[in-house]
Amino acid sequence: KWMKKLSQRAAKGGFRAVLPDDDIHYAIISQLILEEHGSDFTTDDVIRKIVQLTPTNYIFAAGRNTFRTSLFGFPASHTALYGNPCRQSLGAMIRCDPWGWGAPANPALAARMAYKDAVASQTRNGIYAGMFFSVLMADTLAHGDPARAINTAEAYVPPKSRFAEMIRWVKAECAREESWEEVNRRMT
Repeated sequence: KWMKKLSQRAAKGGFRAVLPDDDIHYAIISQLILEEHGSDFTTDDVIRKIVQLTPTNYIFAAGRNTFRTSLFGFPASHTALYGNPCRQSLGAMIRCDPWGWGAPANPALAARMAYKDAVASQTRNGIYAGMFFSVLMADTLAHGDPARAINTAEAYVPPKSRFAEMIRWVKAECAREESWEEVNRRMT
């Protein structure tokens, strides 16, 4: 009920402030991690900073599970595994853009940083999604060519994964269809 009321105040005609949002929190947290640790941060550093700075009512799905399991004392290598029905969801995908922003023209570094972040809450395709979008950001910032960036990012995804299958399907659909809206409709 409170969330509905909050979202009405942040909608067209009722906008009065920028509401807290997990995307914004994660971007700021990633910047702070880079300031404190550079690219040599660890998964534990990511978890600690999320627990320290993110309001619990703005952490969702796999991120909430990571928060909870870390408070119970689970090591970073286990926070994505226990009690996590969302381990292959978009959790890391929404957290990992800043690693690409912090590594323009260096997709390998962007992928490594995204991996260290993603394993806190995700497994398999959830990790690959975080790495893909981090590399996508790093390559797009360097070259400004989204098609090239998609190909670069795809190279960092295991080719036999479901995420790689999805990338290939979308690319094939886009090659057949001029309207991105139509391709988007087919995905849903």
